[in-house]
Amino acid sequence: MKLSNKLFILLTLVILSCQVDETGMDGALIEFITTPVLSTDHNRNYYYQFKATSSLNGATISYEVNHPSWMNYAQDQQLLSGIPDWANVNKNEKIIIKASDGATTVTQEFNINIKLGEIICDTPIGPPKDSPYVLPFDIGKSRVLSQGACPSNPSWGHHNWFAYDFDMPIGSNIVAARAGEVLHIEERWTDGNRAMGQANYVYVMHDDGTVAEYYHLTKDGVLVNIGDRVKQGQVIALSGDTGPSIGPHLHFVVYRSRWEFSKYQRQYTLAVNFKNAEGALDANNGLVFQQVYKALDY
Repeated sequence: MKLSNKLFILLTLVILSCQVDETGMDGALIEFITTPVLSTDHNRNYYYQFKATSSLNGATISYEVNHPSWMNYAQDQQLLSGIPDWANVNKNEKIIIKASDGATTVTQEFNINIKLGEIICDTPIGPPKDSPYVLPFDIGKSRVLSQGACPSNPSWGHHNWFAYDFDMPIGSNIVAARAGEVLHIEERWTDGNRAMGQANYVYVMHDDGTVAEYYHLTKDGVLVNIGDRVKQGQVIALSGDTGPSIGPHLHFVVYRSRWEFSKYQRQYTLAVNFKNAEGALDANNGLVFQQVYKALDY
């Protein structure tokens, strides 16, 4: 297997190993080579391959492998693979490999830790017609995308995370891009404050556990309450210019799961598009910076 050449990875696989000669002989007769292959999307399937590089008698080597439950073992390739999912991020686990050539048996332990890294900006999103989301503004309206998702340049704003900014006048209707339950709201801050931590917002959790954030709303512009069930296309708020904003717009982003506020970070964002968006798409089916998007009926 080969290491990914991607500069930005979703997760980093950290491996430490130790080797034990169960026969009591000096030095191990079987050496293992490990090759972690890093994921390039949010499905993040990991591969871990090993092989014996030497054997005293040249015999066929057999393996006994103990691995985490999220991994599968392909014996014919000496290949472990699997999707750790978020439950196993920052969790210390072990792979134990016992190899024998009939005369000598060697056991090697690998300590595995899946660490959160950067997202992959060129993650394919899929056809818009398959998207569960609609544009977060009224049908028939057209808005300029003033900042696209995950650009590598400039280094400010949406640098290496999935989020969209739609320019719109203060007081414009914001609609639910997807049905769900209202988790968090804030509406006390004044437009134009330009202050970090002083933005108004609505968070909606969808039935699959993902969470949409509608950000920079106007003062007293939240039209729903915590615990409300909202329908797709329902007006839930009014746009504004609060918090760290450079002008009136809506910041829209979808997170992988429900988190504490300290963990609503760019590493947890998901690449999305919209089934009712009329406008240009990039090579990954994402919306394009500075293009105009019209919300079609769906």
